[in-house]
Amino acid sequence: MEIITTHHLTDLDGFASLILANKLHPKAKIILPTTLGNNVKKLFSLFKEILNFNTIEDVNLKYIKKIILVDTSGPTRIDPFDKILNKVELVIYDHHPRNKINSKYCSIDVSQKYGSNTSYLLDLCIHNIPNFHLKKYELDISLLGIYEDTGNFLFPTTTFLDFKMASFLVEHGGNIRMIKDFTTSTLTYKQENILKILIKNTHFFYFGRETIGFSKISSENFIGGINELIDNLMLIQNCNSYFIFVESKNKISIIGRSNSEHINLEDIFHGMGGGGFSSAYSTTYKNGNISKAQKLIKEKLNSLMAKEKIAYDIMSSPVKVIDSSTTLKDAYILSERTGHSGFPIIENHKLVGVISKKEINRFINHNLGHFPVKKYMNKNLIVGNKNFSLSKLKNLIIENNIGRIPILDNNKIIGIVTRTDILNAFYEDYNINKTKEISLEIINQNFILNLPPEIQNILSQIKAVSKLLNEKVYLVGGIVRDLILDLPNEDIDIVVENDANNFAKTLSKFLPTAKIRIHDQFKTATIFLENGLSIDIATLRSEYYEYPTALPIVTQGTIKDDLFRRDFTINALAIDISHNNFGKLLDFFKGYNDIKNKNIKIIHNISFIDDPTRIIRACRFASRYSFTIEKETHDLILDAIEMGILERLSWNRLKNEFQYILEDKNPSKGILLLNKYNLLKLFHDNIILDKFLLKKLNLANKFKNIFAIKLEYWIVFLLVLTSQLNSKELEIIFLKFGFSKNFINKHKFGIEKRKTLLEELNYKNKNSEIYSLLKNIPEEVLILLILESTRENKVKIKSYLFNLKGKVAIIKGRDLLELGLESGPRLKEYIEKSFLIQLDQINPSKDSILKELNLIC
Repeated sequence: MEIITTHHLTDLDGFASLILANKLHPKAKIILPTTLGNNVKKLFSLFKEILNFNTIEDVNLKYIKKIILVDTSGPTRIDPFDKILNKVELVIYDHHPRNKINSKYCSIDVSQKYGSNTSYLLDLCIHNIPNFHLKKYELDISLLGIYEDTGNFLFPTTTFLDFKMASFLVEHGGNIRMIKDFTTSTLTYKQENILKILIKNTHFFYFGRETIGFSKISSENFIGGINELIDNLMLIQNCNSYFIFVESKNKISIIGRSNSEHINLEDIFHGMGGGGFSSAYSTTYKNGNISKAQKLIKEKLNSLMAKEKIAYDIMSSPVKVIDSSTTLKDAYILSERTGHSGFPIIENHKLVGVISKKEINRFINHNLGHFPVKKYMNKNLIVGNKNFSLSKLKNLIIENNIGRIPILDNNKIIGIVTRTDILNAFYEDYNINKTKEISLEIINQNFILNLPPEIQNILSQIKAVSKLLNEKVYLVGGIVRDLILDLPNEDIDIVVENDANNFAKTLSKFLPTAKIRIHDQFKTATIFLENGLSIDIATLRSEYYEYPTALPIVTQGTIKDDLFRRDFTINALAIDISHNNFGKLLDFFKGYNDIKNKNIKIIHNISFIDDPTRIIRACRFASRYSFTIEKETHDLILDAIEMGILERLSWNRLKNEFQYILEDKNPSKGILLLNKYNLLKLFHDNIILDKFLLKKLNLANKFKNIFAIKLEYWIVFLLVLTSQLNSKELEIIFLKFGFSKNFINKHKFGIEKRKTLLEELNYKNKNSEIYSLLKNIPEEVLILLILESTRENKVKIKSYLFNLKGKVAIIKGRDLLELGLESGPRLKEYIEKSFLIQLDQINPSKDSILKELNLIC
């Protein structure tokens, strides 16, 4: 095992160095020390959901073979890893000067080149990793590391390369606003006094959803250091933006700061002279007193304010809540079935607490699952209302180190905002999440263009209707999976956020529609197009199962809810085809990676218990795509089978899944998997997949492309699979599949019956004899007979299928009537006899057949 770690009381430089070292050593696990600096605690509180960090408790020292140390190079402050430094391979990335303690371990001294260890590692990454890039949040964290360890580039240890590396980060999208949130500075005594005056003089104003602070200070003498105080004031007063008006020596200076994307100071100060940037600006006001200056800035703010997103814009709704009497065990099952990482708890319709899935798991592990959630819920509620700004929500998350904030309206819970929602809102272009969002361009640059033209046209019309109705629309289902696999698929399934029926009616006006079918009860619709394609449209749904094997209870939900209810990660992908996000792949459950790694993986642990047919489906998908059922999913299949879950299902639900496997491209693979899980007994206890049966199945698969005969080939595989059974046992199977009596009578060729038939065929050498023996036997049975025949009999059956069966009779009934025969049984007998003669003659003609019938001379 390889690990990457740093010193205890980790600072932002060490924290960022862990991430960058992982780029150089991608196989290594990042181990976060147990003690963190205050700024790192704040940062980790915000980003811990998306950082793949481990703790010291997650590793066993005896398995560690290699340690990568960052921002430190000696044995101090790395407990417990100091105990094994001499037993492992050691790699060090440290910018501190060599000294007596660390010289034994560190041979390279780069302290003169870099004032920040982040700069050192970033420089190495840029020059050693082809096509090196960082995610948006990694850029921000790296910036914080450089800024903190260079004292905002004021420390004497700062070098040119620190500026260069920071420039690289900003150029590629790093957000300097983050620096203000996570770095601090010490004030002088004089500054502290000025700060107190400014705090006392502060007035707050609200423009749109922004909190703006105005403060003023006057003095006959010059007041210095105000620029350094304004950041502290914004932090202390919890403002989005802040303006200080300074009157001294008969002039008024205005200093502004903004950490809001919606308050651009260059626009505010436009036409007033001075200088600065969108987030920091200062100028001198020459046309009046402080009151006039404040009035002018207010007017500019009022006219230039842009709309900021609020809690209502990003919250998830409706909210899945649980009653305070729900047991911890039931809460755990519900969390598995819904995918929620926690729940608000209500009592008498009032919010009384919250509980996370992590807490639920911990209590269950201590055998407390039978207790109600109210006994262990968190009663110290941190709540918001629908008008809370993103900045305010972010601060609540960080300050209280919580993962979710219930949103209330008139004391009623109307939504919930999670840490992930906040990150997604701030990083809209990247969409950080346990839900990963990948642009389709990353997968295939010409992805949309490679679709068939008729589907491209349909998607473009859907996009147009999405804009017209302001509706979010997603392409879902097998078509997304198969597009990634570069396989053809014309099953167009879409889901819409609000009203599938209204969307379908509107879309049908933009397409050459043959028919539209609306299902009001299920909020679904189907559009049938004139070109033969169809579009299935559904409203986003959430579902849960009241008990194992039950049919799901469906409610309206989010796109994540809708994808969560699907069977496997490879089928839980969606393409956003809305007008404003067209062509983005939503991947909440790492399905894209599973497709690329050829894995069949379940979405949640209770999935097979909720719907046991998914076990058979796992075998089918693994067979169809030559994928592997990953270990955890394999273990869950075994657990569900051991519980006897499949035996509780109606045969109706089972038979469809079995039929799908038999209809697949290579059914023998799927049957092998069914056998691996001992599921063939669900067909019949007497089916044993021995080497002879497997050989027949593989041959049947080869024959599929050879025999260009119109038949349902899955029935051939059913007959092969059940070929060890007698006629009575076969009849039971056919009845279970719902075949008609006529079908059963024709296909009921058990072992003995087939054996007798083949023995007879040994003695049939004339074409007429072969035809007479085989003419009433279904083609599916004949293919089974070919698989079981001697070489000579194979030739005879193939001759029947490809030659004799297709012969057209030369002698017709009218020919015999013209010769004086009368209608009736005798005429029919002559027609049949003439056809058999025809089959045996080398060059048959009407005269040669009639002569053999003694009807002409």
